[in-house]
Amino acid sequence: MSSSRSSSPDTASSADLQLPVDISANPNSHAYAPDMDSLETASFARLRDFSGWRDSKFLSYRCFTYEGHEVQMKDFILREFEEIKEAMSTLDDENIHILNATPRSVFLLYASELRELSQSLDFAPWISYGLEYNVLRGLGGRLYGSHYDIWFTLPLVDAGVDNFTHPGQELHSLPIDSSEGVTHLYEDAGMFYLSFDTKTRQTRILYSSSIPAGQKLTSACKKAEELGVRDDPFTFVTCALSSILQDQGMNAHSFSALISKMEDYSNSLKFEIGENEETKVKETAIQLRKSLPYLEKILESVDCMIQIIQDAISEHKDCRELLSIPDQHFLRVEKNLQTLRSQAISFKSYQDTRIRRINVCLSTLSSLLSLRTDSAIKASTEAMTRLTEANREDSGRMNDIAIATKLDSEAMITIAKLTMFYLPSTFVATLFSMGIFNFDFDNGKNGRLVMSSQWWMYIIFAIPLTLGTFYWFRAVTRSHKQASQKAEREAKQPE
Repeated sequence: MSSSRSSSPDTASSADLQLPVDISANPNSHAYAPDMDSLETASFARLRDFSGWRDSKFLSYRCFTYEGHEVQMKDFILREFEEIKEAMSTLDDENIHILNATPRSVFLLYASELRELSQSLDFAPWISYGLEYNVLRGLGGRLYGSHYDIWFTLPLVDAGVDNFTHPGQELHSLPIDSSEGVTHLYEDAGMFYLSFDTKTRQTRILYSSSIPAGQKLTSACKKAEELGVRDDPFTFVTCALSSILQDQGMNAHSFSALISKMEDYSNSLKFEIGENEETKVKETAIQLRKSLPYLEKILESVDCMIQIIQDAISEHKDCRELLSIPDQHFLRVEKNLQTLRSQAISFKSYQDTRIRRINVCLSTLSSLLSLRTDSAIKASTEAMTRLTEANREDSGRMNDIAIATKLDSEAMITIAKLTMFYLPSTFVATLFSMGIFNFDFDNGKNGRLVMSSQWWMYIIFAIPLTLGTFYWFRAVTRSHKQASQKAEREAKQPE
């Protein structure tokens, strides 16, 4: 069964792409354990196939004798990788060989070089060939032939000035403002492998650059006789673990200094925040929320480190007879490991407290923002209530106006009816005033009224005109009313 992954670095171009190399555990190796190691084959890209990587530093190599003398120191670039493998496969002396893989751990995990180098050194397949290497971490050990090997991997949080992000990482880099400028936190992994030959006492150490143990390992080699590292190689394990613990503690402290400022601001807020503070409160809450995953990642690293230290203490006791460790050197290493365990437990308590405090701050800021929102909703509700009351008052006034308008309309209709009643008769009377009636009076005292014999013509014209006017008015009024009712019905119908 085979698996493949997209593992090409971000700096590579499509023109550099080469066929991936298939790697699996070597069943012919003395370090192979069929009950533990899988023969599953996985495909990995090779960093040395990319032009942007070929001239990059890959390995820093140092060799010491047990008398404390440095006999060789050399840096290798990726272009020389085949030379590296050949040189490492022929190590047959009684010295201490320290190899520091300098690329970022994420590239070492997603590329083939570290696994190929481990096979050249005849190491156990300590880095999984499947995707579970991001999950299965901790301390491992193996006995094969005259070799005693011990290794560990653990998650780390590293700091740097560059904004580094890789698709294989769970967390994106987090910028932090400090007095020295902007520092970026990013997810990393620590890898350490020690192989000890119980016959020749040769020691081989391979570790990633994310473990800043170079100075301590060099000092331990220079004092090899005094520290008894020929008999107890766990001194080198102590160097690596103490370096990791101190480095993670420094990162956590500098990170916590920023968190403390946001905590102080959160605690200084009043019960109700103003409109001008709302934006800053939201920004603070977002920054705290972004910081929380990294605090949890540091806690995860410390938890893993505690387990590794405890397992190392147990492993050290189990190997006391196998390695023939003198009492003095055994007790010294055991006390150092116990000290590291105590410091790591204290570190864990520190991180637990910081995470709880951040969660309290987030709850406080969330409550203040909720109160701010509730106050805004309450003010909006009160404004809507006042607006509703004003609308109700306006509606009452409109009703009064409508009633008054209706009364005015009725009065106008009455006037119109009276006008229509008198106007036709008046018009007809005027029309026929010339000869229908004749008032023959003498100085307004004596006289007689003479009526024409055609007086009935006045009735014939006046009455039909009056009735026709009323009918026309009624028809026009009814037509307008029907049109208004139709418009109202259409307006009430749903679309």
